[in-house]
Amino acid sequence: MIKNQIVILLFLVVISVSCRKNNDPPVVYDEENPLPGFLSTSGFNEHQDEAIFMVNDKEYGFSFTPTVKGKILAFLVNTPEPGDGFAVRLYDNATTALIHTEIINIPTANIETAKYLPVAFVLEKNREYSITLTSAKAIFRFQNDWGTTTFPITSGNILITGVVSKPTLTSPFPSTNSFNGYLGDISFKFQRTE
Repeated sequence: MIKNQIVILLFLVVISVSCRKNNDPPVVYDEENPLPGFLSTSGFNEHQDEAIFMVNDKEYGFSFTPTVKGKILAFLVNTPEPGDGFAVRLYDNATTALIHTEIINIPTANIETAKYLPVAFVLEKNREYSITLTSAKAIFRFQNDWGTTTFPITSGNILITGVVSKPTLTSPFPSTNSFNGYLGDISFKFQRTE
C-alpha cells in the first residue's frame, strides 16, 4: 500500500513539473540595432570625424550575417537632409537578389527615423545580406587618421561583413567598398527568435 502511494506521489510530481514547463511563456529577446556597435568597433563612431557627403543618389550601406535566426522589425535611417521617398533595400548576397524594398520619409535631418514593418522580415541564421539606402546626401564617417577597418565586426547577434555601395542605381548588386569609411546611417531593429 505504501509502495503504491509513493509511486502515485512520484507520478504526480512528474506531471506537475512537466505541466509547469509547458506553461512557461516563450522567451522574448531584446531588440538590437547593430549600427552603434559597428561604428564603435570600427572607429567610425561619433567621436570621429563626420562629413556631409554628396553621393548623387547612390546606394550605400553594409553587408551582414545574423548569427542566430531572427527578424527585422524596423528600418532605421539618419540623413543630413529631410525628404520623401528614401529607398531602403535588402539583398540576399548568395543569390544577389533584391528581396525587399521599403520607402521611408525623413521628417527631420540628422535625427534617426524608424519605420516599423507591418510584417517582420525573417532573416536566416548564417546567411549573408546587404542593406542599402538611396539618398543624394549621406553622413560620411571615417577615422581621424583615415585608417582602415578589418572585417567582420560583431555587434550583438549580427556579424557585419563589409561596407557596400552601388556605383550607379542601374548596377544590379552592391559590391564591397573600401574599408576606410562608412556612408550612412542605415540600420535596422533585429530581434532574435531562437
